[in-house]
Amino acid sequence: MFDAPVSTLYQSLSNILERPKEYLADLCFSYPSNDIWAHRALILARAPKEFIECYLPEILLEKTENELPYKVDISQAIPYHIMVPLLRFWYTASFLSSNDSKSSTAQSVSRQSSLSDLSDSTADKDSAIAQQEVQQEIEQLGIELGTALLPPHCDSIPDFVQLVSDLRRMRNQEIATDVTIDLISSTKHESDTSVPSLISTSPDNHTYEIDSPALATFRAHRFILAAQSPYFYALFCAQFQEASSAQVHLTDDLFNEAIIHVVLNFLYTDQISVKPLKLDSKGAPTQQRIQQNKHALRVIQKTFYSADYLGHSETLGQALLHQMDVICHGFKCVCGECAVLLPSMLAWSDKHVETVPNLRRLLVLQYSDPVHSLPSLWPQRPFAFLIASLVPSALALGEDTYELVQKKDALFRARKPESLIHEIEERTFSNVTKHNAIHVLHSLHLCLSQMRAVDANPTWTRPALDLLRPILHHTVTMVSQFFDFYCVEYPILLSCVDGIGAGFSVDFLDFLLRHVLNDGIAETNAGVIYQGIWRDLVGRQEVVKNMAIDDVLIKARIRCAQYIGKNWTAIKARGGFRTLEKPTLRRLSEDISVPYRSLTKPFDDFSNIFSFRPRSSKKHAQEDTTSRNASLATAYSRRLSLGHLMSPDADRRGRRAARPRALSTESVLVSLKRYHTSDQEIPPPTENQPLIHLLSYETQERAKQLETADETIVVPAKDECGPFRPVLRTSSSFTSLTDQLLPLDTILINDKDDSATMPQQQRPSRLKFELPTTPTRTKSPTNSISPTTTMTNTNTTTNFLSPRQKYSRRGSKSRRSRWSIGSNSDVSDEEEMQQPVLGDKIELLRRPLPTLGTIKYIGPVRFADGPYVGVELESRLGKTDGSVDGIRYFQTDPQRGLFVKPDDFIIINNSQK
Repeated sequence: MFDAPVSTLYQSLSNILERPKEYLADLCFSYPSNDIWAHRALILARAPKEFIECYLPEILLEKTENELPYKVDISQAIPYHIMVPLLRFWYTASFLSSNDSKSSTAQSVSRQSSLSDLSDSTADKDSAIAQQEVQQEIEQLGIELGTALLPPHCDSIPDFVQLVSDLRRMRNQEIATDVTIDLISSTKHESDTSVPSLISTSPDNHTYEIDSPALATFRAHRFILAAQSPYFYALFCAQFQEASSAQVHLTDDLFNEAIIHVVLNFLYTDQISVKPLKLDSKGAPTQQRIQQNKHALRVIQKTFYSADYLGHSETLGQALLHQMDVICHGFKCVCGECAVLLPSMLAWSDKHVETVPNLRRLLVLQYSDPVHSLPSLWPQRPFAFLIASLVPSALALGEDTYELVQKKDALFRARKPESLIHEIEERTFSNVTKHNAIHVLHSLHLCLSQMRAVDANPTWTRPALDLLRPILHHTVTMVSQFFDFYCVEYPILLSCVDGIGAGFSVDFLDFLLRHVLNDGIAETNAGVIYQGIWRDLVGRQEVVKNMAIDDVLIKARIRCAQYIGKNWTAIKARGGFRTLEKPTLRRLSEDISVPYRSLTKPFDDFSNIFSFRPRSSKKHAQEDTTSRNASLATAYSRRLSLGHLMSPDADRRGRRAARPRALSTESVLVSLKRYHTSDQEIPPPTENQPLIHLLSYETQERAKQLETADETIVVPAKDECGPFRPVLRTSSSFTSLTDQLLPLDTILINDKDDSATMPQQQRPSRLKFELPTTPTRTKSPTNSISPTTTMTNTNTTTNFLSPRQKYSRRGSKSRRSRWSIGSNSDVSDEEEMQQPVLGDKIELLRRPLPTLGTIKYIGPVRFADGPYVGVELESRLGKTDGSVDGIRYFQTDPQRGLFVKPDDFIIINNSQK
């Protein structure tokens, strides 16, 4: 975004060479025709040491200010016409001046004036030839004098690069320095009538007598500072008191040691160089790189103020912007390193919006991209701190923005937002559309998962959560409104069931359905949501048979049916069943225990709502009240189709031969029947309303089984976590804000050393955005079995599995779903431990997608130490066909066999039960 500025070092050195007395020259070469003035420090840094010792020994001696300048007569050794280009090469790494190049070009043009299309390459070629002739003449003179006159040359290093390196060495080694820059405290002292001995330059352009000692000192050369900086030129080359002083003082309100180091290095080399931190070499390389980048960005941001004060906005300021661009990867990256740095750049760009307006706009657009920025940029602690420091109440901001979105106001397009965070929040809302709502919801899921992982009880994440809650509600409402669109026209939800494409996980589908059924379902869209779950998601599940997603669809279907069962009259009144297909309506009538005709037939009177209109029959008219009620109960039971659902014969007829039907396709009543316990008492039915009794009972059962805590964002009360808004040292202290947004870790932790001391027994992480490393395996021992040998399977595992490893975990039916994201544990504490045996259905842990298989082998192996379990996977995600290194442990298809450790899976279906 920010290009590197044009280097001014060559032009500054040319000015020093052409006007040496103006730039405080202290060395004079005497010639009969004319004297040549130069600077002693640069000659010592650029001329060969042998030449100086033989022909310029005078400049090796130090002199006081009153004894200057140095006068040297070198006319006998080096002629005047050679000394001029030689001195120019020492200063600029070029033998010819810009005027000489222009005159050479002009002569070339005059010689070829008849050619109208003269190219620039001809002039460059003539200049190169002239330079080569001068260089040969100087080298020949050096041979005659017995010493080299030019600096050491390397073909791989350009001459100007060598010049920059010599200037850097001249500063670092303090060769013939003539000025001291002191960093002092910004406390002002009352001026005295007498002329002060030490002069201090402060931001208000006043001088004060200095009594306090310097905090840090830096040695430099006045001619370099004056040539590169208008500020120092005015100090050293004009009628200022500093011109006669050997010390210059800078106050610590705009400068510090790191800033002065950056400024001086740029004046000498035209390059930005931040002195690196001294970190522990045992730390992780990535962590060390992040710490160095944070330190560099802190120094560069603060140096920008100093550059503006010194009048270097076009040179040093532009170079600082370019270095920020390099550190932050062009301000277009959302990697982990940039996510830590960008909040400080966001605050900095807002502070300098008049200077760099495009940077602020670019960062705002990047943070308001809900698909790519939410998972990586929003969960960072610096961004939460920035929100708290710029917005009095993030909760009020989120709610107010959501109300404006509901009113369909123009937001930031119609008015100027109050703050940077206001604009990011409003733009994020406007970027959520019908076509990216699912992806936005997936980003929110990842973002909230990361926040919950690093801050389980929200403390520092509260400001970001307050902004995310309205965005989540707005996105869920949009997904609920167009639920059929995501199932039919743009069937992105089907990829969650397939487990492929789009990168969605089972966790995300559970997250989506829970929020849709909690916050997004309404009387107008309940029927459409039920049809999408039953017809599309469950229908797709019957095809792919992804058992890991079964529990999610069961709960979603039951909850949707529960809502419709309570509000079906209002839903019907608002036309919520008109777009539903007949098979869906029939299934819905069974799930909510309402006759099909009641869902489809228009309203006539109150009795027709519940289909209580009795048939006219002489037989029914002659029966007594008890018989009539019994017949009604029988009739309604028949119309509810409960018999075929609960009959063992019907269940056997509908059972698949190859594989049992997915649980999500069963009736809600069957699921509730399975969950019913013997200690529950069914209240006696009323005499004249058996259907009302059945509806109330089903509603009661659903409420008991589906009562779970579905809140994803848990925000504690204010009195629990205390005040959260940070307090800066001053209200306008951006330096303090920069330090807070770019905190530096004082101690780096060695990941490898810590991993060795950590206990080995840990519950696996269920975060899908970070994959664990694959454990290494040792090679097969030398005394391997013959390739024709076959290992014998065994049903017992007691001899091979340790007491801690030989049990796999299996939760009860009443436990919370292992795919739920509301808990960090996979199973409850009261789960039953089971011993794996051959034929068990298992699910592998620490995999990016649910991976199911069947145990085919348990026992020792030759390719590694310890017991292993051979698994036949349901998909071709394995590595073998049951044999390793020519030894067969079990038989399966290619790429469907895999060997895992006993603690790398859980049992989902035990073959012994």
